[in-house]
Amino acid sequence: MRRRLAVLCLLSLAAAGPEGNTPAGSAPAAGNAAAESGPANSAAGANAPANEGAAKAAPPGSQPADDAPSQMVGLFIQGCMPFVGDAKALRAWAGKLGLSALPDKVAAVLLHGAPGMAFDGSNKSGKFALVSSDDGLCSVVTNKVTEPALRDALEAGFTQAGLKFRLVIQRDDKTVQAIHDREYLAARGKTGWRVLMASLKDGMGQGMLTAGPE
Repeated sequence: MRRRLAVLCLLSLAAAGPEGNTPAGSAPAAGNAAAESGPANSAAGANAPANEGAAKAAPPGSQPADDAPSQMVGLFIQGCMPFVGDAKALRAWAGKLGLSALPDKVAAVLLHGAPGMAFDGSNKSGKFALVSSDDGLCSVVTNKVTEPALRDALEAGFTQAGLKFRLVIQRDDKTVQAIHDREYLAARGKTGWRVLMASLKDGMGQGMLTAGPE
């Protein structure tokens, strides 16, 4: 599973290209829309340890319009994590929120040919794609984010959602040295997730969060 997460994350980042051509659109803001859905609450409920992700974050929907990292994390925690392993439910959720399905050719690039669908979750904060593979993995991709900003937003988002989490691996990608990988284990009660964050290690560029079962 770890390798499958890494491959999907890496290849989708590479597919976005140097200019970060993640599809844009006019979908609802990630945090505002996701907060209206009941299943999102399934990713909350346990208190995070004080030494793991102590920073606090406001709910994604209340973030400033230019806070792309928090918007990305909001879409990921509320849209991806509750539906890991259930692609059908994830796609129904996306449809309920009015997220437009991306053209098959675009989805194929983001999925690197694996069967699945992709949805346009872009808003005024930035370009976001929600990527759902048929095997139940889910990712959120953006075109412009820095590694420190995405890291801080993700850990704050975990804390805000009441998830226990710990960083288990961080390293430069073995295949593409420009990409830095951070792998987390997150849990709520008996439910666990493996979360991979991949981003350019220097400067602004593509970023991706991928969730799979632990």
